Amino acid sequence: MTMQQNFADGTGRRKSDFLTRMSHEIRTPMNSIVGLSHLCLQTDLSGRQRDYLEKIQSAAANLVGILNDILDFSRIESGKVELDSVDFRLADLLRKVSDTVALRAEKHGIDVHFRVAPDAPEYLMGDPHRLSQVLINLASNAVGFAKQGEIIISVELLEIEGDSAHVHFAVRDEGFGMTEEQVGRIGRFFAMPSNSLPPDAHPDAGLGLAIVHMLVGLMDGRVWVESDPKQGNVFHVSIRLKVGKAPAPVAVPTEVLQGLHTLVVDDNASARLILSETLNSLGFRVDSAESGEAALEMLEQAAKRKDPYALVLLDWKMPGMDGVTTAKRIKEAPYTNGLPQMLLVSAGDLEDCRRQGEAAGVNAFLIKPITPSLLFDSIVRLFAEKSRERPAVKSKPIPSDRQGALAPLKGARILLAEDNEINRQIAVELLQQVGSEVVTANNGWEALKRLKEEEFDAVLMDIQMPIMDGLEAARRARELPGLRNLPILAMTAHALESDRQKSLAAGMQDHLTKPIDPQLMYETLAKWIRPEKAEAAAPAPETKAAPAASGDLPGLAVRSALKNLGGNEGLYKKLLVRFTESYENFPEQIREALKAGDQQLAVRLAHTIKGVAGNLGAGSLAEVSADLEKALAAGKEHETLLVQAEDVLRQTVESIRLLLADAEPQPPKAAAPAVAVSAERKAEIAAFLSLVAARMSADWTAVQDMLKSYENVLGGGATAEPYAALLGAVDDFDVEQADAEAKKLIALLN
Repeated sequence: MTMQQNFADGTGRRKSDFLTRMSHEIRTPMNSIVGLSHLCLQTDLSGRQRDYLEKIQSAAANLVGILNDILDFSRIESGKVELDSVDFRLADLLRKVSDTVALRAEKHGIDVHFRVAPDAPEYLMGDPHRLSQVLINLASNAVGFAKQGEIIISVELLEIEGDSAHVHFAVRDEGFGMTEEQVGRIGRFFAMPSNSLPPDAHPDAGLGLAIVHMLVGLMDGRVWVESDPKQGNVFHVSIRLKVGKAPAPVAVPTEVLQGLHTLVVDDNASARLILSETLNSLGFRVDSAESGEAALEMLEQAAKRKDPYALVLLDWKMPGMDGVTTAKRIKEAPYTNGLPQMLLVSAGDLEDCRRQGEAAGVNAFLIKPITPSLLFDSIVRLFAEKSRERPAVKSKPIPSDRQGALAPLKGARILLAEDNEINRQIAVELLQQVGSEVVTANNGWEALKRLKEEEFDAVLMDIQMPIMDGLEAARRARELPGLRNLPILAMTAHALESDRQKSLAAGMQDHLTKPIDPQLMYETLAKWIRPEKAEAAAPAPETKAAPAASGDLPGLAVRSALKNLGGNEGLYKKLLVRFTESYENFPEQIREALKAGDQQLAVRLAHTIKGVAGNLGAGSLAEVSADLEKALAAGKEHETLLVQAEDVLRQTVESIRLLLADAEPQPPKAAAPAVAVSAERKAEIAAFLSLVAARMSADWTAVQDMLKSYENVLGGGATAEPYAALLGAVDDFDVEQADAEAKKLIALLN
């Protein structure tokens, strides 16, 4: 390496360290601003005070976004970003873009629409996180340009060769166009190599566009801009992606759908046009109406012509007569005679839309953005039911409409091998909700011991565990008598295709990635468990639904995490408390491990945080922990990443404390009085306590449950303090401490 290269590398590292530390220092007071303004907004305020505070929060959120961009820019520029290659669905990608951008656009009075070409592949392979980041940055930039009107995000297929698709994305705004000089400067910026950043492009391009330029360069794609002072701007991205694997197609009742007479009702002209174009491309006969009143008139006229509409797509939120009111009027109209089928389209809260729509007789529901494949599948399902002459079935929340498909899980014995306590608790409670019996193991060695002694219907196996990892445990399990065909499923934070292939090569049937998607976990298990093995079980315990007020906080995607936990808010808050208690100082723990020469422990700590943070909705922390894990495993420079992790962790912990502070305070639990206990009962409890440490590895959850059943005996008087300490030691899986506290209790009982 030349002296010039050494100097350049050193300068890059110093700049990266400076940006990281600057972000770290700014973010600390920003957390106070965000947190205190949030708390203040929960109090009684005048209208003017509330307006001021909401603007403070908005400005703070913008600044946090800029800090995140700075960190991202630093990581990309220093070569610390690696692209994944995983299967993803185009509709899911666009949904993420919509969820991030639409609310901000709505505050500015801007509508965001998505136009997807009918031939665009629905399933692709690439890095969906980085691709969504590109589109979100371009769309956010468009909101800044537009200030009014609408933004259209479009996707089209340029060409396809074998399993490679050349895809074109465009983000169009109706805002202020740029001068030729500005377009030229941005054009030169985009035309340069991704590691070259001309200073004169930055004033116009901004940090977000700089990140777009660098990410598209990493993807071997191209980005460019067109602008018209009168019509706005269009930012283009073209990249090559592999075509992903699509699920088996739904049987299509073509005789019902061919030439289906369809009416699109939406007050927005662009939304009407996009939906109409999509339906026309699917072979439907399409008309459109700009209001509920106009739709009723067109329905009546079509009935008089004896050419009634068979399907009506209604926008939920329209001025005057909204979609729900229009649906009620259609159902009540004498000329409809049982037709048409109605599909309600929402850009917001699907559950609220569903609740109101079902009461009005709506048959199906869709949430924007809508891809051609998603729209077609919904219509196929709708008319497949009708063609079998079944009454319309109301859509219901999980999991009542999937009980038949998930029947194999009820009563199934599942072995869960997972070394992380929080991940273990999440999986156990999710499986118990569908009636499964769960037995846990803390590592591969314990899992093998369980498999030799007991029968199970399936195994969920973490990959990276101490003593024996999941891959080795799976390979050894296949050598045991009678276990050749036992369903073993990887459940891991390793999400690359190469990781999946390693799982399959070790003898596992499937590969699930964390954070845990409950529906996917249920459906995958149900696919592999033989129905005759399942037995009747007690009803799943009820969970507390997430309150509508639960909103996301900096570094913490609360809604997403609650969805992963089946809406169980109580469990979520309990896990957040456990997380702060166990991992608040994990960067320092990693430094201590490295100082002691234990690289393996450092890697395992980073891996653990990656999985736990993902499950709790702490996406930024999960991402930086993943990068840290890779750097530690490869023996690369890691101190900058540790500083970044400290920065993101601090923000995440502040948000956790803010969220927990919003919970209703619980009155302190009064110490229970001492209870008179027979000598036989004391002997029974003492016998159990003498085995606590030994039984923790065998069945940790059973030990917890048994100890809690002794609360009325041990929770008061002289035993209260060591009993509480024992519960804490068991919760933390501290075997040595649990044994010490158990001995104290035995001495007191005797």
